Amino acid sequence: MPATDPPEALPEAVAAPARRQRQPQRWIILGLLALFACWFAAMQWRQRAGAPVAWERDLPQAEKHARDSNRLILLMLQAPGCPIAAALDRDLFSQRDIREKMAQLTCCRLEVQPADPIAQRFGFRRNPLMVVVKPGDLRAVGIRPLEGKIQYPELDTVLRESLKSQGKGQSDASGQ
Repeated sequence: MPATDPPEALPEAVAAPARRQRQPQRWIILGLLALFACWFAAMQWRQRAGAPVAWERDLPQAEKHARDSNRLILLMLQAPGCPIAAALDRDLFSQRDIREKMAQLTCCRLEVQPADPIAQRFGFRRNPLMVVVKPGDLRAVGIRPLEGKIQYPELDTVLRESLKSQGKGQSDASGQ
């Protein structure tokens, strides 16, 4: 059987241009991925920069603080170990614009059971319930009945109306 010669390797002049053509494409793709990663990290940092929400855990203390600072109370009722409340912390309360709005209120977070008097007062069942209340009498502000259901207007609207009634004007409510 005759021995066959191995195939000849491509000359270096032919193989090198093909390799050089693929190299710039890789660098462009890597550069675009790095640029996207930097943009994404900057957006995450921008949204999460700043101090976390300062939650009061004691309602009488929150009422005293709200009365002294002439603020409304954002009362959040939740079940112990509620996963929805944890998701709110991670996804909603970590955003800078939300924290800026909440800084205009005294924030109070209570873990309650549906049988507790305050839970029954506001119709709490299992999911987190947020209510804006006046200090002292715990009368709900910004909750309107709508065909047998409860409607929650936007927090901005409640803040704007509250600040207007306190004589602080609209420019204070918008944060400008």
